[in-house]
Amino acid sequence: MSGKTVFTPDEWRIVGGLPYYAAAFVVASGPHHSANTIRNMLTGANEFAHGAATGNRLITDARADSTGPNGDPGSTKNTDENIQRLRGLIEQAARLIDEKSATDGSGFKAEVLRVATAAAAASKDGILGTAGTAVNEHESAALAELAGMLGRSPSASG
Repeated sequence: MSGKTVFTPDEWRIVGGLPYYAAAFVVASGPHHSANTIRNMLTGANEFAHGAATGNRLITDARADSTGPNGDPGSTKNTDENIQRLRGLIEQAARLIDEKSATDGSGFKAEVLRVATAAAAASKDGILGTAGTAVNEHESAALAELAGMLGRSPSASG
C-alpha cells in the first residue's frame, strides 16, 4: 500500500486535493446558482470526508489532510480559464498517481469519481433548486471527461 509518503509535499497537494478538484471541475462545467454551487461543493466534501471506511492509504491520507490546502480547490466559476486550470490539476494528479501509487490508485480514482458524481447530483438547477434535473447536461459531460482523465469508465464509480 502507498499513501502520501511516496509524493513530495507539492505533489501531495495536487494528489490529495484531487477529490475537491474533481468536484469543482464538475460544478464549474456549467452555470449554477450560487446556492446550488455551495450545496454541490459541500456535498462533495461531505461525501469524501464521511465515505466508507477503507484500507486505501491514498483515501485515508487525503481525508486526514482535507482541512488544509488539499481541501481548497479554488474557484468554481464557469469560465474557460478555470475549467482549464482544474483540468490541468486533475490530469497532473492522475499522472502522479499512475507513476507513484498504482497499488491504491485505482480505488482512489473510483472514490474521486464517486465524490464528483455526488457533488453533481446534490442540487437541481431549476427554480429555487427544486425543478430541473439533478445532473444537468454540462455535469454529465464533465463527469464523462473526468472519468476519461482518471482512466475509468463513466459508470465506474464504485
